[in-house]
Amino acid sequence: NGESLPVSKSIATIRDKDNPLAERYNMVYTGTVVTGGYGKAVVTATGEYTELGTIQRFIDNTVGRETPLERELDVVGRRIVLVCMGVCGLVFGVGLLRGQPIIQMLRSALSLAVAAVPEGLPAVATTTLAFGITTMRSHKVLIRRLKAIELLGDCSIVCFDKTGTITSNVMTVLSIYSGGITTELSGGAFITGTGQAVLYDELKQLLYVCVLCSEVEIREDDSKLILNGSATEKALVDTAINAGCDVQTLRADWPKEKMKYRSEKHNYMVGFHSHSDAASGLTGFERGSGYLVTIKGSPAEVLALCDFIAQNGSIRNMEDSDRKAAIKENGRMADKALRVLGVAYGYTHSNSVMPEKVIWLGLIGMMDPVKDGVKELLRKFHIAGIRTVMITGDQNKTAKAVAEQIGIAGIGELGILDSSSLASLSDDELKDAIGDVAVFSRVSPVHKYRIVRLLQEDGSIVAMTGDGINDGPALKAADIGIAMGQSGTELAREVADVVLETDDLYAMYEAVKHSRTTYLNVRKSLRFLLSTNFSEIMVSFAALTAGLGHPLNIMQLLWINLITDVFPALALALEPPEPDTMKQPPRDRNSQLVGNKDLMKMLRESSVISAGGLAAYGYGLAKYGAGANAGTMSFMGLGLAQLLHSLSCRSERPVIFNNDERPTNKYLNAAVGGSILMQLLCPFIPGLRGLLGLSPITLMDGLVIGASAVAPLIINEGLKNTDNKSIIKASTPILAINSI
Repeated sequence: NGESLPVSKSIATIRDKDNPLAERYNMVYTGTVVTGGYGKAVVTATGEYTELGTIQRFIDNTVGRETPLERELDVVGRRIVLVCMGVCGLVFGVGLLRGQPIIQMLRSALSLAVAAVPEGLPAVATTTLAFGITTMRSHKVLIRRLKAIELLGDCSIVCFDKTGTITSNVMTVLSIYSGGITTELSGGAFITGTGQAVLYDELKQLLYVCVLCSEVEIREDDSKLILNGSATEKALVDTAINAGCDVQTLRADWPKEKMKYRSEKHNYMVGFHSHSDAASGLTGFERGSGYLVTIKGSPAEVLALCDFIAQNGSIRNMEDSDRKAAIKENGRMADKALRVLGVAYGYTHSNSVMPEKVIWLGLIGMMDPVKDGVKELLRKFHIAGIRTVMITGDQNKTAKAVAEQIGIAGIGELGILDSSSLASLSDDELKDAIGDVAVFSRVSPVHKYRIVRLLQEDGSIVAMTGDGINDGPALKAADIGIAMGQSGTELAREVADVVLETDDLYAMYEAVKHSRTTYLNVRKSLRFLLSTNFSEIMVSFAALTAGLGHPLNIMQLLWINLITDVFPALALALEPPEPDTMKQPPRDRNSQLVGNKDLMKMLRESSVISAGGLAAYGYGLAKYGAGANAGTMSFMGLGLAQLLHSLSCRSERPVIFNNDERPTNKYLNAAVGGSILMQLLCPFIPGLRGLLGLSPITLMDGLVIGASAVAPLIINEGLKNTDNKSIIKASTPILAINSI
């Protein structure tokens, strides 16, 4: 049913045909496990008509959405094609108007078309995504589908399944009330309000009863005890073991003769135990009093059986104040979403008769505990502008307690919506309501699927985490399905886009950070490629329009595009995360990879780089006249300016004149250093000089080239300060959340 604890089934008729799946207590389902008891069932559906079959149908019929990066790269590609066509036509037309030969203008137009196309873009996209996969694997995150690398960073909502994802899916005893004393358990230690607890008689006897009144099988394997049974009973026996109880000796001392299970008439189980002649006598139970009767179950029902209480090492009549104290403590534990059991014992002379004198030992509360670090993880997601939602099959009280413990709603109000409300709301009504909901409780697999779909229709990019078969449809429907690698079912791992190999949720935070970095790095590389390619077009077009000849020949354009552009662009794709990557909100799904503002910045940067290249070309024309010498000046100045521009493309903020500590990009340092060396060698290696149509340069030429390369970097870095105000304004709300 989606519950984290076993659910009791009954034969009672349920007349409400719209009853939620979690409340169909007279039905059992394929794929679930019987943890205790016995009964007969009538088969009402098989195969694809079962609830499990319904899950499979949803998975088969679910189609994923196109990813934003795929769409945006297509848009950029189409724009580049239009630019190429426009450049070719414009240059060709201007040349003809100036009386240039048709063949020469065709060559010039085609060479500029080559310059307009960023040849390194496909390699950059592939390299960035491949590097993202490798980086995430280092955090034990397995990317099963490439789209996840991009979409994780765009994620605006993370929907968490509770059991096995937020919680460890291992029942753990957290609180014991016995002898009028409340003892909390943490990390296996027993703690009271005054410090570490002494294991007093009533506490030990309560644990002994939990071991005896149990169906857990205990076996020893290589000096290690192996427990087989229900999650609840294993937690009880494990607590006794941690308290130092020799559970095997205890059971040998008091072998089980008979067990009465829970039923419709009584919600508790009773064990009848004889005593061994070789009993160790360590338990404190009386020998020679007939059968030892151990009782464990519903606190209210067990308490109603008791007229006596064990306290301070003796047994006395139970008073009203004792009952009120037990009821109050039961309420306290229940409010913390603990599963609470009442524990008692007595003696009888027949293994079919309940004892006349039943002695109250106390209460023991347990739950599936929240994994370490989940609360801090959710806080970090909220700082990153990511909304977190919990979707669970558990009851409202349990879901609310866990949600409050982990801070699922952040600083907002905790809104809860259960399955009965889900069923009664239309899609439009639910879409209006889910904006204020942080917890969905008592939900079925179909409900999970519906919630994810409606969140997507509302414009969100949704990540769904889960580990069970019932999470399958939602995992498949989500933009990013994230499954647990260790505790997850095979179906969950199969339909998921991402698998957390060690079930560590913090790895998901790292994956989001690196995914955002991947997208930003694609933008950085694209910014570098387009701005440098635009500068080549501007230099060539400006010189041609002014009648100054051709500053760059076809071979020089190819060299710049294939040698000096590609390697820095690839290195920018490997840029480490920026310090504030996870302090910014996720980008809008409708935002563009290259928007109009981005294009204007690129054109501005290109103009500055072009001005440097034209200045070097103008110096060459003035000194040498039109020809190879002037072309060498423009080729060297423009090529080096573009290489240095890659340093500026590392961030939207100033890089050169900024004291902020930025992680070193060793790949960029190597790419820029190597490319500069290759560029400087071009005029001095005869074969390469002849291929590119260059001439040797003098010291003065070198100084001019250096100035024309460095000046654009300084100017473009300085111009960033005018853009930085808008960046600071955009960052302020996120920083405010961080300070809270």
